[in-house]
Amino acid sequence: MEKKNFINAELVKSNKSFNKVWMITTEGWEPKFCKNAAKALKYIFMLKRSTGRYVSNATLESLKLEIALRRDPETPLTHLQQQMIEAMPPQLITVPAPSKADPKPVSRRKPRKAAK
Repeated sequence: MEKKNFINAELVKSNKSFNKVWMITTEGWEPKFCKNAAKALKYIFMLKRSTGRYVSNATLESLKLEIALRRDPETPLTHLQQQMIEAMPPQLITVPAPSKADPKPVSRRKPRKAAK
């Protein structure tokens, strides 16, 4: 198959922050940047449905791995997933931020004064 029939997703470093960004590219379309793997996967399937192009197994596996690690860092990994993590550059491996015990209070709108 030709390379232009595939939808590719790759990690890129954001210039605005220290976060990773997924860049989705395909021939003839502008690159799309997604902040997390779940949104990138959703966009890939939407693009696949509208263009009829293929998605490589490596792209799907890397996105699924990233989603699994984000949800539960203690998830047992398969042998293939371990190899994928070892092949990643160290600056691209995600470590989820620790969750805070006390959530930030929600600010509410002040009530209006009653009309006299």
